[in-house]
Amino acid sequence: MTEIISIIIISIIIYEILIFFSLKKLIVENLIIYKKFFKILSNKNLDDDKKEFHFLNTSKSLFVKSFKLLLILLILISFLLGLKFINPTLFEMFFHIENFLKITIIIVIYNFLRNKFIDERL
Repeated sequence: MTEIISIIIISIIIYEILIFFSLKKLIVENLIIYKKFFKILSNKNLDDDKKEFHFLNTSKSLFVKSFKLLLILLILISFLLGLKFINPTLFEMFFHIENFLKITIIIVIYNFLRNKFIDERL
């Protein structure tokens, strides 16, 4: 029973970390920058100087967004490694197929309740 409660708490913490850092938004912005990047490269109407200027600006923004994404992933990995050192059996339980299904159900229910209560408060 305590294992399920621990899985629920850890799943909610990880979900809230992902929401706090808006991981989905970062990934979408990264994809948009990649599209811009390829559009610049494939544009034959621009001369080389303009291409270089746009290429440099797009590369800078891509670097910043990718670095943020990498930091978020490092935070999550360090959280999971800390969990492994605190309780190795709980860490192993996290990656079993049947527990993955439980975690998915927990996150879906939590997301539903979270959105319902946030919408009611606003």
